[in-house]
Amino acid sequence: MVPGETPPSLDPEAVKAAGNVGWSVRAASNVTPWRSACIEQALAGICLLRQKGIPGTLYLGVAKDPTSRAPLSAHAWLRCGGEILTGDGARELHKTLSAFRPGRGA
Repeated sequence: MVPGETPPSLDPEAVKAAGNVGWSVRAASNVTPWRSACIEQALAGICLLRQKGIPGTLYLGVAKDPTSRAPLSAHAWLRCGGEILTGDGARELHKTLSAFRPGRGA
């Protein structure tokens, strides 16, 4: 586990509620009139999890991209328990730089 990570397992009710949060964030991102890329989705998801009292971890990662004009690509994803709620598509390509677990005052 990376410092700042939440436990990899949670009770089934929390996992189910977190799955609903992830689905909601991903669905809403398809219809927002503003940019709703990985970082926006992960931030919205972690805020919703916190409101529900469910622990989650927001990850920031980076990868080299030799096919692009930009030498690096960044990515954010959100995990709760063993489930990736947002940003699952490209996370395997990115090395984790940091993991954030909001506390009570966050």
